[in-house]
Amino acid sequence: MGIVIGLDNIGFDITAMIAGLGIGGLALALAAQDSVKNIFAGVMIFLDKPFKINDRIKVDGHDGTVEDVGLRSTRIRTLEGRIVTIPNCTFTDNSVINVTSQPALKVKINLGLTYDTNEEQMQKAIDILQDIVKGQDAITNDYAAGFNGFGDFSPNILFMYYVRPESHWLRYTDSCQ
Repeated sequence: MGIVIGLDNIGFDITAMIAGLGIGGLALALAAQDSVKNIFAGVMIFLDKPFKINDRIKVDGHDGTVEDVGLRSTRIRTLEGRIVTIPNCTFTDNSVINVTSQPALKVKINLGLTYDTNEEQMQKAIDILQDIVKGQDAITNDYAAGFNGFGDFSPNILFMYYVRPESHWLRYTDSCQ
């Protein structure tokens, strides 16, 4: 402020200088907009904690394990083993799926039988499917199999079961790197 008053006393046109500073400040603010947006998003990630290091997440078409969370960006290692650096504002602008937090992996299979299958054979197929998962340590006790409807070429059986998170092959480990 003292410099501005001093320049005004010397005879400089300070209104043009203040207007120039205003335009320069606006240009700087527009240029720094993305950086400021990413920094605020980084702070929100630290506060909200939607994921942590080593969590498997899906965001904006990327699926992988979180390796580093910074103030401006987050790095994830994709299932293909590549490192992707994602700006933190992506996490506030898009939905984040934390795969690690899922209680179990749902497997849903629609099996088609031939149309000459009778009711007893269909029930036997359902019983066989249930026997396959019954007593498996990797499978939860929550499973179901049953007639699902008539398809174009076959009567269908829907078979659903849940694999415990520590057992399924989609779990990303250090050995995949």
